[in-house]
Amino acid sequence: MSQPPSTTQRRLNVSDALGFLDAVKAKFRDAPQFYDRFLNTMSDFKAGRIDTLGTVEAVIDLLHPFPDLLLAWNTFLPDVWHVQSAPDPKDPYTSLVTVKTPSGEMSLRKKVDDEMYPLIPIKDEMAPILALLDHVKDQRPDVYQKLIKTIQPRPDGPIVKYQMIEEIAQILSDSPHLIERFKEILEIEPRSPLS
Repeated sequence: MSQPPSTTQRRLNVSDALGFLDAVKAKFRDAPQFYDRFLNTMSDFKAGRIDTLGTVEAVIDLLHPFPDLLLAWNTFLPDVWHVQSAPDPKDPYTSLVTVKTPSGEMSLRKKVDDEMYPLIPIKDEMAPILALLDHVKDQRPDVYQKLIKTIQPRPDGPIVKYQMIEEIAQILSDSPHLIERFKEILEIEPRSPLS
């Protein structure tokens, strides 16, 4: 589709495009279906099946968890357009996205696709709990999925640590040493007998 007269296209070279495609492919190495969706979106745009706005929406859905890639993608947008994202400080699986279009600016909150969770960079403070989960996965694969569901962000709001550890204790009722390890990682102090 043709662009409105108020937009101008940046001059691009093939090596920029190939470099960007390589970066996207590397990011989605463990989930190639997302890379395929990205390529299909670009093909649909080139064939005129979707316009710039449709392309931007589709790419935001795929790249919002990766601010560096989304920012680099701006190179391929008309000058008036600009897209950026940042992780929501309250939820690492939600992005705060800003989109500038010829019509103005808008802000969005985008949740990460469940299948994309393993691709999201984890903050250092999550490393101990992830290591413990890996241990549980190796030793107790039957309860691993239950634990994952317990600790992942929930649509109804954040879960408090005591509620989380109570759910973990129910799941691991026959493994008090693992319950204690989760308490240590979550920095939960033992409750006094009076509380």
